[in-house]
Amino acid sequence: MPRALAFEPDPQVMDNLAVFYVNAGRLDEARQLFEEIDRLFPEHHDSKIHHLGVLEY
Repeated sequence: MPRALAFEPDPQVMDNLAVFYVNAGRLDEARQLFEEIDRLFPEHHDSKIHHLGVLEY
């Protein structure tokens, strides 16, 4: 995980990074990060929508 997230995880920053990973073709990293967001921030709906998109691959 990038150093910026190591101090205080932010669901929006994490979601943006996971979407970047998807766009870069780094699907395994995206899936792992989406799972981490789901675990830490179960109420973050944007990441759930983006995660579903990755699961379709």
